[in-house]
Amino acid sequence: MNILKQMPVWIYISLFGLISYIKSTTVMEIGIINQQDTTASGLIYEIIETGSGPIAKVGDVVLIHETTQLVDGTMITDTWALNHPIRFLLGGNQVIKGMDEAVTGMQVGERRKLIVPPSLSKRSSYPENGLYGPSDTLYYNVILLQVSEYKK
Repeated sequence: MNILKQMPVWIYISLFGLISYIKSTTVMEIGIINQQDTTASGLIYEIIETGSGPIAKVGDVVLIHETTQLVDGTMITDTWALNHPIRFLLGGNQVIKGMDEAVTGMQVGERRKLIVPPSLSKRSSYPENGLYGPSDTLYYNVILLQVSEYKK
């Protein structure tokens, strides 16, 4: 006799819930975006949470937390896990072009998911372990923590 016919209804519901949870978690982890906007350069982003603080503009020093993943879900960077946010000069070529573009216009407290195409994620070097390369699309989850004026 088929085992599925013998299972109580609550087990079906539990299994369905578990499968749905796993599927949604996986989709979120690799950065699939629902309500997306695409810039002229090809950056795709979704605002997950709106902010209420100052707006980041080119020339500001910003502080962000981020996760970076490949299409298959392989984690590259997780500043939350390291408890070490990233500080950089917006527009100062200190990060990839896609990150400069994505953070410009964000408000403190705003969180975005990003899909950064290879054309916006070029780096001067890549990891020796071959984890990712110049042709990889990168998925980010970014929150803007702080904006301050650049002081020379």
